[in-house]
Amino acid sequence: MPKRGALRGLWKDADGADGADSEPGMRLARRILPLLLPVLPLTLWYAYHYARTGYVFGNPEFFRYNVAATLSPLRFLLALVLRLWQAFGYLHLWLLTLGMVWAMLLPPVKDSGSERARIAISVQMIFLVVVAAYVVAMALVGARC
Repeated sequence: MPKRGALRGLWKDADGADGADSEPGMRLARRILPLLLPVLPLTLWYAYHYARTGYVFGNPEFFRYNVAATLSPLRFLLALVLRLWQAFGYLHLWLLTLGMVWAMLLPPVKDSGSERARIAISVQMIFLVVVAAYVVAMALVGARC
């Protein structure tokens, strides 16, 4: 049975001081392996789907209309602007976005005379990568605008 919170260690720096293995490559492999495990069922699903239908990504006409036709550079740029608006401005999300930017510019709050620790830059970068990946993926092959 894995230790509670074991997945939290996946996001630590590669030189992690708390690794049980002495080799850095082994620590890295032990951290990356759980992230690669979802590839196995996905590969099995694609193999099953191909065996049953003869197509990897479904009906070729559906794929052409919903994926291949969306790869125009102009369409991508317009969809990217739209997805950025949807992520940060739509339905008054721009108020939350402005509040977040304002809060990031303020000095840290002091509790009992000591400053609260800021959210680590590595954690902020993880959030940035997730949001950026979502926005770019939806602009590239997301639902038609």
